[in-house]
Amino acid sequence: MNLARTAPPAAAPEGAERRRSDLRWAVARLLGRLSLPRRVWLVAAILIVPALGLRLFTSVYPFLATAWTSLTDESGYRAETTFIGLANYTALLDDRVVRQALLFTVVFAGVSTVLELVLGFALALLLNAAFKLRGLARAVALIPWAIPAIVSALGFRFIFADGFGMVPHLLGTVGLEVDWLTHPIAAKAAVIIANVWRTVPFVAFVILAGLQGVPQELYQAAKVDGAGWFRTIRSVVVPLVTPLVITMGIFMVIFQLGTFDTVLGMTGGGPGTATQVAPYLAYQEAFIGLEHGRASGIAMLLFLIVLGVGVAALRLFRRTEVQL
Repeated sequence: MNLARTAPPAAAPEGAERRRSDLRWAVARLLGRLSLPRRVWLVAAILIVPALGLRLFTSVYPFLATAWTSLTDESGYRAETTFIGLANYTALLDDRVVRQALLFTVVFAGVSTVLELVLGFALALLLNAAFKLRGLARAVALIPWAIPAIVSALGFRFIFADGFGMVPHLLGTVGLEVDWLTHPIAAKAAVIIANVWRTVPFVAFVILAGLQGVPQELYQAAKVDGAGWFRTIRSVVVPLVTPLVITMGIFMVIFQLGTFDTVLGMTGGGPGTATQVAPYLAYQEAFIGLEHGRASGIAMLLFLIVLGVGVAALRLFRRTEVQL
């Protein structure tokens, strides 16, 4: 029987092997000249460059592209794009619908954040207490946050629906007739309620993590001093979790300035343009009106609002740190 003989692998050329050896020697010599801290920094830089490059590609480039587009008349109805400077911004700020959308975006984010922090703190205190079935209660409390935003928005659309919704029906039994989705002010309140219902659990669980970090010795010391529950919360718990609450507030304001799906699912910006928010308006301009220049201008105006809120919030946070 003839057996096939496998040829031995070809040896690497001496030149290639020598070049690899020279490269390893050069790298070793370079690292040998560096101190240990510099070697650590070099390795860290090598590891972070790919992630930094990806971040630049996915964040910085789209931002610069949006900023440039906002200075042009780019549109799906025109083949050529012309640089028009700040004309888009002038037209947007003169537009009543845009001004109203920007104002309601800020009001929506501010009111929602205040309610979320207050209700989230109260829920965190409740879930931090010792009682039977606490684990089950925590799991149930997390359900609203686990539901997709568009699904909860559609659910609240039926809950507040005029004529057959649960909320109008219950209020009607006590003589309160409110057209939740057709009255401008009521529709704004309904959108805020739906948003707060979904996001309170997230805020509560973040604060709950901070509450569980409070040493038990402080509770015991307050009890020895004769402090009641309310005084213990005010004098012991609140000062310790205030930095966390402020940080959470900053995050939630910035996060909710970009809210889109709740308005889309509940009111579509209506009645009229009462609940129109800047992200949804930018979406309509870009993908329905095909006015990419105007849409980019709205996005940049929203960015300036987010930047201003972020800077103001960070200054407030620093002042609070000094006072604490």
